[in-house]
This record gives sequence, structure tokens and C-alpha cells, in this order.
Amino acid sequence: MNKFNMKGSLFVDSLLSFSMITFICVLFIPMILQLKSNIQIKTNEIELSRVLLNSLHHYNKKELKTGITIDRYKLKLDNNKICITKKGEKYEKCFFK
Repeated sequence: MNKFNMKGSLFVDSLLSFSMITFICVLFIPMILQLKSNIQIKTNEIELSRVLLNSLHHYNKKELKTGITIDRYKLKLDNNKICITKKGEKYEKCFFK
């Protein structure tokens, strides 16, 4: 920038680069945190579905109606739905007929 005979261009350049970095941080960090939260929720849903499908394959209807506890999961079959919950979490996933 010496060829343009501008004084204070170093300050303007540093201010511009700092504002670009700030803009990137303000824009992308919340997006990354939201994505991480969504991935964790979907992973929990997939895990619950996997346990539910395995239990439907290995147990009969009578056992499922009484309720089954598998490791950290509780399964219960009602008349029109089957629900699975994970111990220590409030999240419950139910499938309806």
C-alpha cells in the first residue's frame, strides 16, 4: 500500500480483517453448535429404533406387553403403540400401529 501514499492503511487493513474474522465466528459457531445438537438427537433416535427393532425380532407379544428391560432401555407394548425409553433420560420414542 506504499505506492498509493495512504497513511493509516495498516489500521484499516487490520480492522477489516478483524471484522471478517468476527463475522465468520458470529455466523458459523452457532450453526456448528446447532448441528452438533441435531446430530446428538438423531443418534439417540437411531439407537432407540435399533434396540426396538432387535427386541421385536427376539421377543414375543406376551413378553412385550408385560414390559421388558434391556440394559438401559425399557420397552412396553400397549394396544395401539409400542414405546421405548432410556433410563436416565426423559426422551421417549413411541410407534403407533
